[in-house]
Amino acid sequence: MLLPIHIQRRGPLKVASFPDLGLADQGGPVIARATDLTDTEMDALWHSFKGSLTNVDLITFKNIVPVLGPQLNPLYRLDCAEDDQTMLMLVMAEDGEQEVWRRRPVFKEVRQKGKKLTAEGVTFTEARTADERAEVLAFIREQRRLRFQAMGRTNSLEFPGRIGFYQDIADLEYENRNAVFLSLRTETEIVAAIMAFVTPDMINGVLIGMGGEKWHRMSPGVVLFAQAIEWAKENGLKQFSFGTGMQGYKQRFGPQEVPLKRIYLPLTQIGSSLLKLRQLRQAIWNLWRTIPED
Repeated sequence: MLLPIHIQRRGPLKVASFPDLGLADQGGPVIARATDLTDTEMDALWHSFKGSLTNVDLITFKNIVPVLGPQLNPLYRLDCAEDDQTMLMLVMAEDGEQEVWRRRPVFKEVRQKGKKLTAEGVTFTEARTADERAEVLAFIREQRRLRFQAMGRTNSLEFPGRIGFYQDIADLEYENRNAVFLSLRTETEIVAAIMAFVTPDMINGVLIGMGGEKWHRMSPGVVLFAQAIEWAKENGLKQFSFGTGMQGYKQRFGPQEVPLKRIYLPLTQIGSSLLKLRQLRQAIWNLWRTIPED
């Protein structure tokens, strides 16, 4: 098992976490495919791992998935792993099998709205060149900026290093890509777009953007997701991950709920004290949200 970590200082704390710096919707170690680790083996590895962190106050692992490809995620089974948010996953059927999700009402809407979009000159495309992918990413970035600005929320995509990470992904040669940039567009305008990571088995939607208000009546986001699912099926992928979040448009496609876990484990007295303070602050925030406005 390979469990890379990133140690950074947060105020008085030294915190160990996954080295993705918050970019990933799924988390876990890299494990050999020879065998699944037993609980006893994992307990011994975890004890050894914690003992090696002599300069760390707090371990924080988020978005821990139950399985990694064909294998169980050993972090998921640890006693210190707590229930967290939920991820939505659509499982593709094998060739020749009936795919239940195709019979859902949303696909009737997709066909109707898809015809309207086609009549407006909109087509589904995969960006293949670096310039095409950069254009899609710039569109997603601007649409996200406008959306978060309207909501008054902090846009994490603009945190230092994050947009640069996605730009580096977009610059990869097509043959070496580990992500796809899919869009609905006319000859002159992007209507909707999604950036997703891909593995041999799964596609994971990461960034999405919708165009101007004039397109909203044609539900380009729903049509785009349906087209992306079809693209995944045609390219031999077995699972379509909608990422974290339980938004209604995702649930319309009939995905399964995948519960995630997290680990917040203090290793020192200061780590324990500040973790309790964080939990108290979160409890106060949750209580404040339940108080009706005058």
